Amino acid sequence: MRTRFLLGALTGGVVDIVATNLLTLPVLVVAATTIDIAQVPKSQLSAAMLETLRVHPALYVAAFIAGILASILGGYVAGMIAKGSYTLSGALSAYLCVGMGIYAILTGKLGMVPLWQHIVILPLSPVLGVIGARLYARRRERQVNAPLVTAEG
Repeated sequence: MRTRFLLGALTGGVVDIVATNLLTLPVLVVAATTIDIAQVPKSQLSAAMLETLRVHPALYVAAFIAGILASILGGYVAGMIAKGSYTLSGALSAYLCVGMGIYAILTGKLGMVPLWQHIVILPLSPVLGVIGARLYARRRERQVNAPLVTAEG
């Protein structure tokens, strides 16, 4: 049981990060279309992309929502693998997000998010992981308690 719990938390964290990158990719593609990439030096391309997200609130919100959905998915996967301790496995699935957030705060590499938002968002990731794990638990409970339907009707 303990192995499943740890594997669930570890896998959920990886799913969270991978899903965040995949879900924000379309947002970044749209942001890239607003920049004349040929005119921006390669060393400043990342800063130009972040500035585009800052200037276009809809893109920023879309990227934020993608991150929220990815954290919920990570918690869901953690709960599915752990098959128990849903709250704890979901919360721990945010270990990579929390670790990267703390790293960003400590090093000052905040990207497009101001410090105050990092501090506010930091506890949100484990909460979203718990939501995902609890969604899995609720789904599993409904499946277990569902009436058996036979061919006879």
